Amino acid sequence: MSPQPLDHAPSTADRSLHEPAVPMLDMARLQQLVGGDAVVIATVLQAFRESAEEVRAAMRQGAAAGSVQVMANAAHGLRPGARSIGAMTVAEACAVIEEAAHAATAAAPEALLALFEARLDAVIRLLDARQQPAATASADG
Repeated sequence: MSPQPLDHAPSTADRSLHEPAVPMLDMARLQQLVGGDAVVIATVLQAFRESAEEVRAAMRQGAAAGSVQVMANAAHGLRPGARSIGAMTVAEACAVIEEAAHAATAAAPEALLALFEARLDAVIRLLDARQQPAATASADG
């Protein structure tokens, strides 16, 4: 039995709700932007974390209200920053949310929020793991 052809190509939302099409974290992008100064990198990453948590709160409010548009407005503000630091899966999740709002489809806000939070939490875990060896090395020095 052969697979049935799709009536349409999968949308970005269809693809992105499953596996990311981009690397989770590409620190080379941030280093290209600000150079290799560890203090500058740490400052930029901290600013991203704070911004991302504000966006998470706004997205939770949007999801609770059933408004994908509120979520998309919040996502739109975070997407460039996520790309700049190399958090490509977070940027991709933001794009999916924006696309859902622009398409005016019956996208489930809860599913979009879950996608965003899963991607953001994964990136934050990677950033935390990246900082731990640096903190250990400075404590040993």
